[in-house]
Amino acid sequence: MDLLYIYILGALILIVLIWLIVLEMRLRKLFRGSDGKDIEGIIGGIKKDIENLNRREGDMEEYIKDAEPRLRMSVKHVGMIRYDSYQGAGGGQSFSIALLDEDKHGVVVSSLYGRDANRVYAKPIESGESKYRLSGEEEESIKKALTKEV
Repeated sequence: MDLLYIYILGALILIVLIWLIVLEMRLRKLFRGSDGKDIEGIIGGIKKDIENLNRREGDMEEYIKDAEPRLRMSVKHVGMIRYDSYQGAGGGQSFSIALLDEDKHGVVVSSLYGRDANRVYAKPIESGESKYRLSGEEEESIKKALTKEV
């Protein structure tokens, strides 16, 4: 019976020894790069790092706040239609392209290709509509732009 107690005690000592070795390795990993004697200094360094992160977070929030209005005005909806504008000028060289922002403001540009000349027209768009008369192709390019996003 005494031998059983000795084996159990030996196993417990072995487990405690392994646990101490693992703990020692974890502590060395924690204090790597320092002498391990100045826990206050390590905590102070961590505090400074957290303060720097908080300051950078504030800077990023300010940047995002400034960028949002600019992003709303960037081109978000694009639609393009190619077609033949004049008889005898094939190949679908004419086109109408609508470039609209998030609020559906922008421009529709049409290029009418002919053998002897090429004409380009631009019409402003506000809230998805223009105060100028639009061709069927221009209306179609706006409709196409509003059904998909870039």
